[in-house]
Amino acid sequence: MTAFWLDSQQFEVHNSINIGWAAVAGVYIFVRVNAQGNYVPLYVGQTTSFAARLPGHERWAEAVRLGATQVHAKVVQDANQRTRLEVALIRRFNPVLNKQHTA
Repeated sequence: MTAFWLDSQQFEVHNSINIGWAAVAGVYIFVRVNAQGNYVPLYVGQTTSFAARLPGHERWAEAVRLGATQVHAKVVQDANQRTRLEVALIRRFNPVLNKQHTA
């Protein structure tokens, strides 16, 4: 299953953080689904390796307490592109668990 963010950025939707993540770079979003069926981003981050970063992520338990049930992930190899996408998502959606890039 896929979801689109920022109109054209396609992310893979995962219903658990405990999957066999690939050791590839990308951007991820911890997401809850509201009563209207809309995605609500709770945390946006980037990593050089989903496999190294996501299992045991320090914000996942907090995101779950806020209703997170999904992780949306997009492979983005280029570091500059990852940062641009992460910042654009945070600035557009102001996720409650993100403190950086909000201005």
